[in-house]
Amino acid sequence: MKALIAMLISFFCHYSYAQLIPSDSAWVSDSVSVEAFSIEGVWELESFDYYESNDIVGSSVLWEGYRQIKIFQDGYIMWSRNVPKDSVQWYGFGTYELRGDTLIENLEYGSHELMKLYHPDHIFILNKALDIFRQIDFDQEGNYVFSENYRRLTPRK
Repeated sequence: MKALIAMLISFFCHYSYAQLIPSDSAWVSDSVSVEAFSIEGVWELESFDYYESNDIVGSSVLWEGYRQIKIFQDGYIMWSRNVPKDSVQWYGFGTYELRGDTLIENLEYGSHELMKLYHPDHIFILNKALDIFRQIDFDQEGNYVFSENYRRLTPRK
């Protein structure tokens, strides 16, 4: 299990570059403009997608007990992950900037394991609807590698 997590974190942390790539139009809602979408709030990871030639070739759902949460608020991000049966802690804190379909995360600090794999500015392409977004990681040539698919958590009353 640690090898799988290390592989995902490696993709997550090492293969992002500041290139703009076309969005996955089959997933994006045409009715959601950049202005209508707000990333601020609490988001939970629902699944992963894997790509070859910018097409999804596989998906995986989360195993029981696995949780990953991102909180975006006023330019800050807090990220945490709970992996059952794994003693490694995963969390990070920093700032973010959203420029159209490009999310730039800059973690200032995080867990030891995360910081071993992370580089300062991490850039993603977003495909988004009002309450979901796909955070796509890409390689040096601009090819999609994998995505994390998030759903907004609704406020508790």
